[in-house]
Amino acid sequence: MGKTPLVVEQLTKKVKNKTIVHDVSFTLTAGKITGLLGPNGAGKTTIIRLLVGLMQPTTGKIEITGAPLQQDFAKAMREIGSIIETPEFYNYLTGTENLRILAKMSDRTITEERIQEVLAFVHLKEQKDQKVRTYSLGMRQRLGVAQAMVHNPRVLIFDEPMNGLDPAGMREFRELLFQLAKEGVAILISSHQLSEIEILCDELIILQKGVVTRQESLQKTTADLVTTGLLHIETSDNEKAAALLTTAGYQVTVAEDVLRLHLMTDTRGAIVKLLVEAQLDVLTIMLEKPTLEDNFLNWTKGGELV
Repeated sequence: MGKTPLVVEQLTKKVKNKTIVHDVSFTLTAGKITGLLGPNGAGKTTIIRLLVGLMQPTTGKIEITGAPLQQDFAKAMREIGSIIETPEFYNYLTGTENLRILAKMSDRTITEERIQEVLAFVHLKEQKDQKVRTYSLGMRQRLGVAQAMVHNPRVLIFDEPMNGLDPAGMREFRELLFQLAKEGVAILISSHQLSEIEILCDELIILQKGVVTRQESLQKTTADLVTTGLLHIETSDNEKAAALLTTAGYQVTVAEDVLRLHLMTDTRGAIVKLLVEAQLDVLTIMLEKPTLEDNFLNWTKGGELV
């Protein structure tokens, strides 16, 4: 094990005179799920195509478990599996037969036992002998995960894997990724579903105009957000409370019988103490924290996701 699952160093891709990806560097960590986010045209899909060998970089280095992708393609690709948008299959064959064909194409030995193990892992054991044309979209996505992981790679890359899934399908897919991460697989996922990214990911990479502008732990981002937000307060005398809090230096607005305060640090305790000491009853208090979507729009100056 030992070696970093995936290392990207100073990756650049130019098409004619246009730079699509510029000097991008990042690593993936074993057992972690990393989200790749960016507005329309940021270069996310280009990076994913470079990582799986569908495009060649202009300059830079990609290493998969220590093997340089450009110089030792076969060795590097043994350790990577992917779903690029919707996975494709032979619809007239069963799920099992599709995986058997893939196994024959692999330069790794993939046993029948491994095929059945993977089908059970993605919860397709009962449907394994059904024709793929009868599969629902969620079942096809799970078969796609089976196809990506059947050769037991250390890196999985998914580009918009939840497109078209209903809530139940999203939950099933999410649970599969959690289980794979627990087993030590490094996962990179690009998705426009920010609520899912917020639930799924341990780390974030933000891309703008082909450049990485932010890379950090999602847990760190979430921890930072706890101290900021819009505080809603209802008291026994909102007019008196607003005057008191304004005098204390807070910016207060009143709407629909509720006080609203924008907090940059978590001063809820001090605010409640101030109100109680003024003999005001605090009826409700709620901190509305920014979501990942709010922060994404702030980081990218309102950029739209693909």
